[in-house]
Amino acid sequence: MKKLTTVLMVLGALAMTSSASAKVGVAFVHGTGHQTDAADDYWTWDMINSVRQGLPNQSDYIVINCDFEQYMWTSDAAGCLAGTLYDFITSRGIDDLVVITHSNGGNVMRWILSNPTWDSRYPTIINAVRWVNAIAASSAGTFLFAGLNGLG
Repeated sequence: MKKLTTVLMVLGALAMTSSASAKVGVAFVHGTGHQTDAADDYWTWDMINSVRQGLPNQSDYIVINCDFEQYMWTSDAAGCLAGTLYDFITSRGIDDLVVITHSNGGNVMRWILSNPTWDSRYPTIINAVRWVNAIAASSAGTFLFAGLNGLG
């Protein structure tokens, strides 16, 4: 039921574009881990296709595959996410991006949004983002970090 509610909320949100001329896109950003096929191994096609139904052009989506086992500011984490998002935004002319994140993916996305001068691609990404849906983001830390560092 929670998954259905989340999908319906995202579909409704996508239907309300910020302007009639906006080019809407959706990015699915996985959580902790080194994903190579997040569409099959993380999000599932049922989830992706449910959200895509709310897009004016159902091909304007991307599923991110990065290494979020690294520190968020490294090239394998934020660098990978920024590169993938930047290429998606610029190649498709996306100017109204909804980012759906899970777990640590929300932290990496927050890093990009919070550090606009860190990387020359960040301002383009920041300007295109309408909002970020952070599902179960670990903004207050994770049990994994606490356990590895003797804090929990």
